[in-house]
Amino acid sequence: MANLKLDYQAVSRADEPAFQQLLAQFFLRAIDEAPQQKVKDFDWPRFRRDVADLFEAKGWLQPA
Repeated sequence: MANLKLDYQAVSRADEPAFQQLLAQFFLRAIDEAPQQKVKDFDWPRFRRDVADLFEAKGWLQPA
């Protein structure tokens, strides 16, 4: 699995909407890496779509 890290400088400068966007993007990157874990009978593409749809609905993927 890739070494996922949040950019400390970006997080420390971010207001709440920007921080939410950073976390949402980070979480989606983690999901993109997760299929390598081969969880039996888990639909990773569907899970990612559902999470991305939720983040979009909350406005967390919009530029802050």
